[in-house]
Amino acid sequence: MNSDLISVVIPCFKQSHFLDACVASLESQTHRDWEAIIVNDGSPDNTRDASHALMHRDGRVRYVEKMNGGLSSARNAGLEVARGRWIQFLDADDLIEPTKLATQVEQLASAKRVAFSCCDYWLGAASDPRVRLPRTQASCDFKLPRPVLDMALRWEWSLSIPIHTALFDARFFRELGVGFDQALPNHEDWDMWMQVLRHQPEIFYVPEELAIYRYGESSMSRNPELMWKGFSAAVRKQSGLYAEDEDVLRSLEYMQRLIDYRYHRTLKSRIRRVLDHNRYYKQGCPWPVQKFIARMTDRPVPPFTW
Repeated sequence: MNSDLISVVIPCFKQSHFLDACVASLESQTHRDWEAIIVNDGSPDNTRDASHALMHRDGRVRYVEKMNGGLSSARNAGLEVARGRWIQFLDADDLIEPTKLATQVEQLASAKRVAFSCCDYWLGAASDPRVRLPRTQASCDFKLPRPVLDMALRWEWSLSIPIHTALFDARFFRELGVGFDQALPNHEDWDMWMQVLRHQPEIFYVPEELAIYRYGESSMSRNPELMWKGFSAAVRKQSGLYAEDEDVLRSLEYMQRLIDYRYHRTLKSRIRRVLDHNRYYKQGCPWPVQKFIARMTDRPVPPFTW
Protein backbone atom coordinates (compact mmCIF):
# COMPACT_ATOMS: atom_id res chain seq x y z
CA MET A 1 0.00 0.00 0.00
CA ASN A 2 1.32 3.41 -0.99
CA SER A 3 2.06 5.32 2.24
CA ASP A 4 1.27 8.66 0.61
CA LEU A 5 -1.79 7.75 -1.46
CA ILE A 6 -5.04 9.41 -0.44
CA SER A 7 -8.28 7.77 -1.53
CA VAL A 8 -10.99 10.40 -2.05
CA VAL A 9 -14.48 8.90 -1.90
CA ILE A 10 -17.03 10.98 -3.85
CA PRO A 11 -20.63 9.70 -3.68
CA CYS A 12 -22.87 11.14 -6.37
CA PHE A 13 -26.64 11.12 -6.72
CA LYS A 14 -28.30 13.75 -8.91
CA GLN A 15 -25.22 15.97 -8.58
CA SER A 16 -23.32 15.34 -11.80
CA HIS A 17 -23.27 19.09 -12.50
CA PHE A 18 -21.00 19.56 -9.47
CA LEU A 19 -18.46 16.86 -10.31
CA ASP A 20 -16.21 18.94 -12.55
CA ALA A 21 -15.59 21.59 -9.87
CA CYS A 22 -15.24 18.93 -7.16
CA VAL A 23 -12.54 17.02 -9.06
CA ALA A 24 -10.89 20.30 -10.13
CA SER A 25 -10.38 21.09 -6.43
CA LEU A 26 -8.47 17.79 -6.19
CA GLU A 27 -6.43 18.50 -9.30
CA SER A 28 -5.30 21.77 -7.70
CA GLN A 29 -3.91 19.98 -4.63
CA THR A 30 -0.24 20.46 -3.83
CA HIS A 31 -0.26 16.82 -2.67
CA ARG A 32 -0.42 15.02 -5.99
CA ASP A 33 -0.68 11.40 -4.83
CA TRP A 34 -4.42 10.80 -4.70
CA GLU A 35 -7.13 8.75 -6.33
CA ALA A 36 -10.70 9.99 -6.71
CA ILE A 37 -13.37 7.28 -6.49
CA ILE A 38 -16.65 8.57 -7.88
CA VAL A 39 -19.49 6.34 -6.71
CA ASN A 40 -22.58 6.60 -8.89
CA ASP A 41 -25.36 5.68 -6.48
CA GLY A 42 -27.88 4.78 -9.16
CA SER A 43 -28.16 8.41 -10.19
CA PRO A 44 -30.75 9.14 -12.92
CA ASP A 45 -28.74 12.07 -14.34
CA ASN A 46 -25.59 11.96 -16.48
CA THR A 47 -23.23 11.02 -13.65
CA ARG A 48 -21.82 8.14 -15.73
CA ASP A 49 -20.93 10.33 -18.70
CA ALA A 50 -19.57 13.14 -16.49
CA SER A 51 -17.41 10.66 -14.59
CA HIS A 52 -16.03 9.05 -17.75
CA ALA A 53 -15.11 12.48 -19.08
CA LEU A 54 -13.21 13.18 -15.87
CA MET A 55 -11.48 9.77 -16.07
CA HIS A 56 -10.36 10.65 -19.58
CA ARG A 57 -9.07 14.01 -18.33
CA ASP A 58 -7.22 12.66 -15.30
CA GLY A 59 -6.06 9.07 -14.87
CA ARG A 60 -6.33 9.34 -11.08
CA VAL A 61 -10.13 9.37 -11.31
CA ARG A 62 -11.88 6.01 -10.86
CA TYR A 63 -15.53 5.12 -11.24
CA VAL A 64 -17.88 2.77 -9.39
CA GLU A 65 -21.52 2.28 -10.34
CA LYS A 66 -24.14 0.67 -8.13
CA MET A 67 -27.86 0.50 -7.56
CA ASN A 68 -29.26 3.31 -5.46
CA GLY A 69 -28.78 2.59 -1.78
CA GLY A 70 -28.27 5.98 -0.16
CA LEU A 71 -25.30 8.00 1.02
CA SER A 72 -23.99 5.44 3.53
CA SER A 73 -24.13 2.68 0.94
CA ALA A 74 -22.25 4.82 -1.58
CA ARG A 75 -19.51 5.75 0.86
CA ASN A 76 -19.09 2.12 1.94
CA ALA A 77 -18.83 1.09 -1.71
CA GLY A 78 -16.05 3.61 -2.21
CA LEU A 79 -14.24 2.36 0.88
CA GLU A 80 -14.33 -1.21 -0.43
CA VAL A 81 -12.17 -0.32 -3.44
CA ALA A 82 -10.02 2.40 -1.83
CA ARG A 83 -6.28 1.70 -2.08
CA GLY A 84 -4.87 4.63 -0.14
CA ARG A 85 -3.18 4.92 3.25
CA TRP A 86 -5.48 7.84 4.00
CA ILE A 87 -9.18 8.42 3.37
CA GLN A 88 -10.82 11.69 2.34
CA PHE A 89 -14.60 11.88 1.99
CA LEU A 90 -15.79 14.58 -0.39
CA ASP A 91 -19.41 15.01 -1.39
CA ALA A 92 -19.88 15.97 -5.03
CA ASP A 93 -21.11 19.48 -4.23
CA ASP A 94 -18.26 20.38 -1.85
CA LEU A 95 -14.70 21.61 -2.45
CA ILE A 96 -11.32 21.64 -0.71
CA GLU A 97 -8.54 24.19 -0.89
CA PRO A 98 -5.20 23.39 -2.62
CA THR A 99 -3.10 22.81 0.53
CA LYS A 100 -5.61 20.71 2.49
CA LEU A 101 -4.32 17.23 1.70
CA ALA A 102 -0.64 18.12 2.01
CA THR A 103 -1.14 19.89 5.34
CA GLN A 104 -3.07 17.04 6.89
CA VAL A 105 -0.84 14.25 5.57
CA GLU A 106 2.14 16.02 7.14
CA GLN A 107 0.31 16.11 10.48
CA LEU A 108 -0.79 12.48 10.36
CA ALA A 109 2.69 11.26 9.45
CA SER A 110 3.76 12.07 13.02
CA ALA A 111 0.93 10.10 14.66
CA LYS A 112 1.92 7.37 17.10
CA ARG A 113 -1.38 5.52 16.72
CA VAL A 114 -4.50 5.59 14.58
CA ALA A 115 -5.48 9.21 13.98
CA PHE A 116 -7.45 11.75 12.01
CA SER A 117 -6.99 15.42 11.21
CA CYS A 118 -9.67 18.08 10.88
CA CYS A 119 -9.44 21.56 9.44
CA ASP A 120 -11.66 24.59 9.71
CA TYR A 121 -14.14 25.36 6.94
CA TRP A 122 -16.45 27.98 5.57
CA LEU A 123 -20.02 27.91 4.38
CA GLY A 124 -20.41 28.72 0.72
CA ALA A 125 -23.55 29.84 -1.08
CA ALA A 126 -25.45 27.16 -2.97
CA SER A 127 -25.08 29.00 -6.27
CA ASP A 128 -21.40 29.86 -5.74
CA PRO A 129 -19.54 28.21 -2.83
CA ARG A 130 -16.79 30.82 -3.03
CA VAL A 131 -19.32 33.33 -1.68
CA ARG A 132 -19.05 33.04 2.10
CA LEU A 133 -22.08 32.84 4.34
CA PRO A 134 -22.22 33.56 8.11
CA ARG A 135 -21.37 30.59 10.32
CA THR A 136 -22.05 30.23 14.04
CA GLN A 137 -20.80 26.70 14.70
CA ALA A 138 -17.13 25.85 15.22
CA SER A 139 -15.35 22.96 13.55
CA CYS A 140 -13.60 20.25 15.53
CA ASP A 141 -13.39 22.35 18.70
CA PHE A 142 -13.23 19.51 21.22
CA LYS A 143 -13.48 21.06 24.69
CA LEU A 144 -14.10 18.18 27.09
CA PRO A 145 -11.40 15.82 28.43
CA ARG A 146 -12.80 13.01 26.26
CA PRO A 147 -13.68 13.97 22.68
CA VAL A 148 -16.39 11.31 22.56
CA LEU A 149 -18.27 13.33 25.21
CA ASP A 150 -18.17 16.39 22.95
CA MET A 151 -19.66 14.30 20.17
CA ALA A 152 -22.33 12.84 22.44
CA LEU A 153 -23.30 16.19 24.01
CA ARG A 154 -22.74 18.97 21.52
CA TRP A 155 -23.36 17.67 18.00
CA GLU A 156 -25.40 20.05 15.82
CA TRP A 157 -25.82 22.62 18.60
CA SER A 158 -22.28 23.77 19.30
CA LEU A 159 -20.10 21.30 17.40
CA SER A 160 -20.04 20.84 13.65
CA ILE A 161 -17.54 18.76 11.70
CA PRO A 162 -18.45 18.43 8.02
CA ILE A 163 -17.00 15.13 6.96
CA HIS A 164 -14.80 16.57 4.22
CA THR A 165 -12.88 18.66 6.76
CA ALA A 166 -11.29 15.41 7.97
CA LEU A 167 -8.54 13.19 6.67
CA PHE A 168 -8.64 9.70 8.19
CA ASP A 169 -6.18 6.91 8.71
CA ALA A 170 -7.54 4.14 6.48
CA ARG A 171 -7.09 1.63 9.31
CA PHE A 172 -10.28 2.94 10.90
CA PHE A 173 -12.21 1.41 8.02
CA ARG A 174 -9.99 -1.51 7.00
CA GLU A 175 -9.00 -2.92 10.39
CA LEU A 176 -11.19 -1.40 13.11
CA GLY A 177 -14.60 -1.95 11.55
CA VAL A 178 -15.69 1.69 11.27
CA GLY A 179 -18.26 2.26 8.56
CA PHE A 180 -21.50 3.99 7.64
CA ASP A 181 -24.67 2.38 8.98
CA GLN A 182 -26.97 1.84 6.02
CA ALA A 183 -29.95 1.23 8.31
CA LEU A 184 -29.94 4.84 9.52
CA PRO A 185 -32.05 7.25 7.42
CA ASN A 186 -29.82 10.17 8.51
CA HIS A 187 -27.15 11.10 11.08
CA GLU A 188 -24.93 8.36 9.70
CA ASP A 189 -22.01 10.78 9.94
CA TRP A 190 -22.55 11.30 13.69
CA ASP A 191 -22.73 7.53 14.13
CA MET A 192 -19.47 7.18 12.20
CA TRP A 193 -17.76 9.78 14.40
CA MET A 194 -18.91 7.92 17.53
CA GLN A 195 -17.35 4.74 16.11
CA VAL A 196 -14.09 6.53 15.32
CA LEU A 197 -13.80 8.14 18.75
CA ARG A 198 -14.43 4.81 20.46
CA HIS A 199 -10.87 3.89 19.45
CA GLN A 200 -9.40 6.91 21.29
CA PRO A 201 -7.45 8.16 18.28
CA GLU A 202 -4.94 10.94 18.09
CA ILE A 203 -6.66 14.09 16.87
CA PHE A 204 -4.96 16.82 14.88
CA TYR A 205 -6.44 20.17 13.96
CA VAL A 206 -5.60 22.69 11.25
CA PRO A 207 -6.91 26.15 12.21
CA GLU A 208 -7.27 27.16 8.57
CA GLU A 209 -10.39 27.18 6.38
CA LEU A 210 -9.28 24.51 3.93
CA ALA A 211 -12.71 23.01 3.22
CA ILE A 212 -15.74 24.60 1.61
CA TYR A 213 -19.21 23.39 2.51
CA ARG A 214 -21.82 24.30 -0.07
CA TYR A 215 -24.84 25.31 1.99
CA GLY A 216 -28.28 24.26 0.87
CA GLU A 217 -31.38 23.11 2.71
CA SER A 218 -31.91 19.47 1.76
CA SER A 219 -35.36 18.02 1.57
CA MET A 220 -34.48 15.65 4.41
CA SER A 221 -33.49 18.48 6.77
CA ARG A 222 -36.94 19.99 6.24
CA ASN A 223 -38.54 16.77 7.48
CA PRO A 224 -38.35 17.03 11.29
CA GLU A 225 -40.12 13.71 11.85
CA LEU A 226 -37.55 11.83 9.77
CA MET A 227 -34.65 13.74 11.34
CA TRP A 228 -35.90 12.94 14.85
CA LYS A 229 -36.31 9.25 14.00
CA GLY A 230 -32.86 9.00 12.45
CA PHE A 231 -31.00 10.79 15.22
CA SER A 232 -32.91 8.87 17.90
CA ALA A 233 -32.08 5.56 16.23
CA ALA A 234 -28.40 6.51 16.10
CA VAL A 235 -28.44 7.49 19.79
CA ARG A 236 -30.11 4.20 20.77
CA LYS A 237 -27.49 2.27 18.82
CA GLN A 238 -24.59 4.10 20.46
CA SER A 239 -26.20 3.81 23.90
CA GLY A 240 -26.04 0.04 23.51
CA LEU A 241 -22.41 0.13 22.42
CA TYR A 242 -21.41 2.42 25.31
CA ALA A 243 -23.63 0.73 27.90
CA GLU A 244 -20.65 0.15 30.24
CA ASP A 245 -19.38 3.72 29.99
CA GLU A 246 -21.35 5.78 32.50
CA ASP A 247 -20.19 9.21 31.32
CA VAL A 248 -20.94 8.54 27.66
CA LEU A 249 -24.26 6.93 28.54
CA ARG A 250 -25.30 9.97 30.59
CA SER A 251 -24.30 12.19 27.71
CA LEU A 252 -26.34 10.16 25.24
CA GLU A 253 -29.36 10.23 27.54
CA TYR A 254 -29.06 14.01 27.59
CA MET A 255 -28.73 14.06 23.80
CA GLN A 256 -31.97 12.12 23.45
CA ARG A 257 -33.76 14.61 25.72
CA LEU A 258 -32.30 17.43 23.65
CA ILE A 259 -33.42 15.80 20.40
CA ASP A 260 -36.93 15.38 21.80
CA TYR A 261 -36.92 19.03 22.80
CA ARG A 262 -35.53 20.35 19.53
CA TYR A 263 -37.98 18.40 17.42
CA HIS A 264 -40.89 19.30 19.72
CA ARG A 265 -41.61 15.83 21.04
CA THR A 266 -42.07 17.18 24.58
CA LEU A 267 -44.89 19.30 25.98
CA LYS A 268 -42.63 22.06 27.28
CA SER A 269 -40.89 22.50 23.93
CA ARG A 270 -44.28 22.76 22.20
CA ILE A 271 -45.39 25.38 24.71
CA ARG A 272 -42.15 27.28 24.20
CA ARG A 273 -42.52 27.22 20.42
CA VAL A 274 -46.09 28.56 20.58
CA LEU A 275 -45.26 31.32 23.04
CA ASP A 276 -42.08 32.39 21.26
CA HIS A 277 -44.14 33.09 18.15
CA ASN A 278 -47.09 34.74 19.90
CA ARG A 279 -46.77 38.54 19.82
CA TYR A 280 -49.74 39.02 22.14
CA TYR A 281 -48.01 36.93 24.78
CA LYS A 282 -44.75 38.87 24.35
CA GLN A 283 -46.49 42.24 24.47
CA GLY A 284 -49.16 41.57 27.10
CA CYS A 285 -47.76 39.06 29.57
CA PRO A 286 -45.85 40.59 32.54
CA TRP A 287 -42.11 40.16 32.22
CA PRO A 288 -41.65 38.22 35.51
CA VAL A 289 -44.23 35.70 34.30
CA GLN A 290 -42.52 35.40 30.93
CA LYS A 291 -39.18 34.87 32.66
CA PHE A 292 -40.64 32.13 34.88
CA ILE A 293 -42.26 30.35 31.93
CA ALA A 294 -39.04 30.60 29.93
CA ARG A 295 -37.13 28.98 32.77
CA MET A 296 -39.70 26.19 33.12
CA THR A 297 -39.74 25.45 29.39
CA ASP A 298 -36.03 25.83 28.70
CA ARG A 299 -33.96 23.13 26.98
CA PRO A 300 -32.50 20.27 29.05
CA VAL A 301 -29.36 20.90 31.11
CA PRO A 302 -26.26 18.89 30.08
CA PRO A 303 -24.57 16.61 32.63
CA PHE A 304 -21.19 18.21 31.91
CA THR A 305 -20.19 21.78 31.14
CA TRP A 306 -17.64 23.13 28.71
